[in-house]
Amino acid sequence: MTTFEKTVKAFLRELTDLKAAPTRSPSEMVMKTRTITIYPVIQGYISSNTYRTMPTKAGVAKITLDEPGFATVALKTPEGERRFLQRLRTDDSGNREFVCWLQWGSPADAGELAGSGTKTISQEIEVTATCDFTLTQYQTEDWTA
Repeated sequence: MTTFEKTVKAFLRELTDLKAAPTRSPSEMVMKTRTITIYPVIQGYISSNTYRTMPTKAGVAKITLDEPGFATVALKTPEGERRFLQRLRTDDSGNREFVCWLQWGSPADAGELAGSGTKTISQEIEVTATCDFTLTQYQTEDWTA
């Protein structure tokens, strides 16, 4: 199955879930909020005689909603001089996943790695959803995931 087919299938699954979701007035919705720490990994390298970093693993938070609903994610740990690439996706079971790559580490990260080795960065995120949910975290090396 191609990436496009997976995306269409996930979209259709989400559309079906949305059609079946009960509607409520915003004043009736009780939002649930939780935090979890995910762990993206960077690697040091040297380019043009300068220490730099590149991503090697993404930190992923799996959001398992107890019923059809919506969830949002916000980074809680300040980025500082780091730059993150973030996206939401749906896994094969219909669970939402927040994927966070540390695209560029800070100059301090690059200096600490001195052109080689890896460093795991802890990034706290806050998830808010329209129903109760469970959070789990893991890492992935798959850029397309």
